[in-house]
Amino acid sequence: MQLNPYPGLFIAVEGMDGAGKETQAINICLWLKQRGFVVVKTQEPWQGLGSKTYEQLDRIVYKKIEKRSSEEIQYIFIDNRREHLKQEIEPNLAAGIAEVTERYAFSTVAYGAATSNKPMQTFLDKQQNFLFPDLTLILDLSVEVAIDRLPLERHLFERKDVLSKVRNNYLTLAGMFSTAGMRVINANQPPAEVFREIVNYLELVISLKREHMLKGI
Repeated sequence: MQLNPYPGLFIAVEGMDGAGKETQAINICLWLKQRGFVVVKTQEPWQGLGSKTYEQLDRIVYKKIEKRSSEEIQYIFIDNRREHLKQEIEPNLAAGIAEVTERYAFSTVAYGAATSNKPMQTFLDKQQNFLFPDLTLILDLSVEVAIDRLPLERHLFERKDVLSKVRNNYLTLAGMFSTAGMRVINANQPPAEVFREIVNYLELVISLKREHMLKGI
């Protein structure tokens, strides 16, 4: 994956279903706006105008009226992400607008390897030309807590056995990319405590981003 060359700040909030990604993505946007940033909150799968892949994912994953293998599903997620980057994320970042996304490339890696016979590297390789966020926050919590927060009717990606593998995959990714702005946040805490931990990394990434922009990096 490629470092973000644009002036806009790019933040991804990752983690298992039930980790509180939406809550923290909203908190991040509000915090950035209070500090003068123009911010767009987005999420994946991307439902933007003209997306040819979202309807496909909706039929397969959520409405369950079309069947595909787990591996094929992840490749559709990747195609959806490509649309997302080209049609929304990259143009906004180029214009200096901050983008905060709920889920991004690493969800495909974590869930893809957990639900198929492919290793994580396969899904990383498929996204090698995508942007690496300036900051990736992995909201980590126990599988038991995640399950308690989920609705009773669950899809493939919300089964306990799958979530256990997903959590391990996320933690492995955090170790692989610890020097590339990927941070693990303890999401077992109350939301306010989780956000207090996140703010430390927001302040750091803003400082680094400004320093890089001044240097023309």
